[in-house]
Amino acid sequence: MPIRVAVIGVRGVGKFHAQWFAKEGCEVVAFVSSSPETIAQNETAIKSVVPDFRGRGYCDLREMLEKERPDAVSVCSPHHLHAEHCLEALRHGVHVLCEKPLV
Repeated sequence: MPIRVAVIGVRGVGKFHAQWFAKEGCEVVAFVSSSPETIAQNETAIKSVVPDFRGRGYCDLREMLEKERPDAVSVCSPHHLHAEHCLEALRHGVHVLCEKPLV
C-alpha cells in the first residue's frame, strides 16, 4: 500500500514535491490552495508534473486532513504559515515535511 501524501501550497516548489512523491511511489491524494478561486489553477499545476493525479483540491487544511487522512503532508505554503500548517498536521497525527524556514 503506497504512502498517502498531500501538498500544502502548490504554486511554487509544491508541485515539484508532488512530482517527487509520485515518482517515489507515493499516492498524492490532495493539495491545499489559498482560496477556492485557485483550486483549478493548482490542479493544473500538479497535473503538469503528475499527469495521473486523481486527488482533490481543498482551501481548508483541517477539512483536507479530516477527509483525506494522509499519512504525510509537504508544507510548501508561504513562510509565515509554516508553523500553523505544521502544527495542524501534527495535531492530526500526520507526518510533516516542511520547506524552510520553520517560523
